[in-house]
Amino acid sequence: MYLSIILWIPLISFPIAYLLGRINGKLARMFAIFITLLDLAISLFVGIFKFDLANNHQLQLVERHDWVPTVGISYFLAVDGLGYVMVLLTTFLSAMAAIASNHIEEKEGLYYSLFLLMEGGLIGVFMSLDLFLFFIFWEIVLVPMFFLIGIWGGPRRKYAAIKFFIYTHIGSVVMLITFFYVYYVWSAAAGVPSFNLLHWIGLETYNGAQVLQAETVIATNIRTILFAALFFGFAVKVPIVPFHTWLPDAHVEAPSPISVILAGVLLKMGGYAIIRIALPLFPTTSQNLAWYIALLGVINLFYAGFVAIWQLDIKRLIAYSSISHMGIVILGSATATLGNYLGLIGAIYMMFAHGVINGLLFLISGVYKHRVHSRLIPDIAGLTEKMPMTSGFLVLGALAGLGLPGLAAFVGEFIVILAAISEWKLSIAYVVFGAILNAAMFLWALQRVIFGPQREDADVKDLELPEIISFSILGFVIILLGLYPPLLVDLVNKFSIEFIKFFPS
Repeated sequence: MYLSIILWIPLISFPIAYLLGRINGKLARMFAIFITLLDLAISLFVGIFKFDLANNHQLQLVERHDWVPTVGISYFLAVDGLGYVMVLLTTFLSAMAAIASNHIEEKEGLYYSLFLLMEGGLIGVFMSLDLFLFFIFWEIVLVPMFFLIGIWGGPRRKYAAIKFFIYTHIGSVVMLITFFYVYYVWSAAAGVPSFNLLHWIGLETYNGAQVLQAETVIATNIRTILFAALFFGFAVKVPIVPFHTWLPDAHVEAPSPISVILAGVLLKMGGYAIIRIALPLFPTTSQNLAWYIALLGVINLFYAGFVAIWQLDIKRLIAYSSISHMGIVILGSATATLGNYLGLIGAIYMMFAHGVINGLLFLISGVYKHRVHSRLIPDIAGLTEKMPMTSGFLVLGALAGLGLPGLAAFVGEFIVILAAISEWKLSIAYVVFGAILNAAMFLWALQRVIFGPQREDADVKDLELPEIISFSILGFVIILLGLYPPLLVDLVNKFSIEFIKFFPS
């Protein structure tokens, strides 16, 4: 019941927000903020009072009802440590983004309506364990994001929205084809139809039928192709180089609060799906390809880092830093297939930390856009004395993004690098230089924006109250996660230990 409440509150509310917007745009805004805060409050309530932390490896709050039993489709919701962390991240960032959407003044009812629909779709992705239901929510997210970029974005918004739609939809189609193939083979072998992920990965029987792990009933010469196809479908969302080119354009053109959701949550759909579906569905294949998966993560880390250094648009710089940080997530996931649960803890930690840090940074870039009417570093430089609070939060976000000890990202990066070196020794020790590259990109940007010559001619205002509230909360979480890692580690430790049992020892 609790999961359905969290899921359906924004899905039911999105048409109401539109209708309120027809009366008064401010009503739609206040309603959306109320709904996102309510969903966040319920998520926190569930985590504190209903989620069994000591058994975070087990599926909890399970809701299962037959939907189309003839073909094995069910309404199946549940969360474990991984799922709950992603749901909490979604509701938290959605609330912060809604509060910080105070600069949206055009078609507010439609904006907040699409915003709530997007939040509901994202929550559905992280709760669904029936893969047909999972795909429906996966596609629901695509539609509002397309319009949110295409209507409220920058000058090249239509190009960015179409590019985003084409790239991600191609990945979705490849993913769906793979699902259908596995469904056909598994159902034929088991004698019963099912889209239940637990059936496919061999964790649950179906009507007393024999437990079958999908990989074992698929021809050996087909497994690698299917895994590659599924991995590609998720890699586009991460995104993994070279399927990343939609992301910088989408980020630059999207309104800053939507960039928060795009980087903070939507990218995590890909990382989550790789961990939840791709790796355990093809455990032997993914283990055999672990080095190549890790290499993709390292390429992400270095390529995006080098490109970011040369960006003049601060929002594009932050976008490339997102790609770089997601390389850490892919690297940590690869170590998990070799039996290193620390790598998985680090990957999940990094997903949450990256969401909060880049959420703050993207909102700051929006402040510069609205105050100075530019995001180019030469145009926004030298405003520290005029915009002290904005500058302070930018320093906090940049230091967190580069992995400074005591702030959120350091924990995830450190654990993943430690796990990678323990598995591949000196052959991957150069990944440490990726952290140095991250430091270079952010420090170079700070040197130009914050510590350059101060401008006396600028007539700009500092943060407004909604921005102060959302920035302060995000900053507090960044510091809290950096100083007290067990807050998040304890949510996923047992899940990570159990997860590595999928893979041959």
